[in-house]
Amino acid sequence: MRGVQQPDLDGVVAEHAQGDQRKPNPYLSVEELASVTPWTEDAIRSMIKRGDFVDGEHFFRVGRRVFFKWSAVVDMIEHRSPKPLGTVPLQRARHHEPPQA
Repeated sequence: MRGVQQPDLDGVVAEHAQGDQRKPNPYLSVEELASVTPWTEDAIRSMIKRGDFVDGEHFFRVGRRVFFKWSAVVDMIEHRSPKPLGTVPLQRARHHEPPQA
C-alpha cells in the first residue's frame, strides 16, 4: 500500500512560473508565519487574542486551524500606526466631608 504523499511545507516560498523569481504562498499557518517573521508562534497567538490580527482580514479559520493572508500581514506591518500609549487614569478629587461633631 502506498503512503499518502504530504505536501512540502518546509518552505513558505513557492517557485513562480517565471524562472528563478519566487513569491510567498498567499496563506500561511501559524508555524509558517513564525518562520518568516520575528514573531514566535506564542506571540502570534497572543496577537490574535489581543485583536492585533483581525479574523477575516488578517487570518481565517479552517476548522481549528488558522491561516494568515500574507498580503494582509505585510500591509499591517508596513502601514500599521503604532497604538497610542495607554493613559493613566487620574483619581477623582475626593471631597472630604467635615467631621461630625
